[in-house]
Amino acid sequence: MNDPDDGHVAHAALIGKADAIVTDDSRAGFTTSAVLIDAGVEIVHPHEFAASTVAAHPEAGVRALVAMSRRMTTPSRTPREILDELRDRYGM
Repeated sequence: MNDPDDGHVAHAALIGKADAIVTDDSRAGFTTSAVLIDAGVEIVHPHEFAASTVAAHPEAGVRALVAMSRRMTTPSRTPREILDELRDRYGM
């Protein structure tokens, strides 16, 4: 691990027998951690996790998108605007 302040994340993943850690923290060293590699813990970027989850459960994805739109008030965003941002920013 490159960042000892992130050790608790690796420990939680190992103790909880997690399949993956969802993060975009490339400095932490999760992808090169021998312990995580040996345990088979995959490191997944948040946009990949979100896309996979929505692909597996599209109805839940629609519900989450509508809920996000309702919470966004400053500035307000429609579900279409959120989808456009996800596409443009993260290639989703």
